Amino acid sequence: MSKGNISIEISGGTASFGNISQGDNAKLIAEQATTVESDELANFYQSVEALMQHQGVSAVEYEALRQDVAKMLDAPAESADAVQRAKTLYERYAWAAAPLKVLLDAVWA
Repeated sequence: MSKGNISIEISGGTASFGNISQGDNAKLIAEQATTVESDELANFYQSVEALMQHQGVSAVEYEALRQDVAKMLDAPAESADAVQRAKTLYERYAWAAAPLKVLLDAVWA
């Protein structure tokens, strides 16, 4: 059995953990996850609902926005297509640009 080493490198707000292993052929996986506080999501949806009433947005479009935001939050912010996903949300739901900006600032800050 060899002595294990753990090295931690932090660069640009991300963390990379190396040399994580366990005996008996078990596999450990280190991942970084982004979490969104329920208050941030609640504020986002309240803002969007208020905009719906003032701008006459349909419930179908609102539900589509909810689903797209949920998909975005499930995917890592560091992925290569994160900027494209955010841009698509802004283009598709221009009526909700201000609440989206607040949410994305909270998520990707």
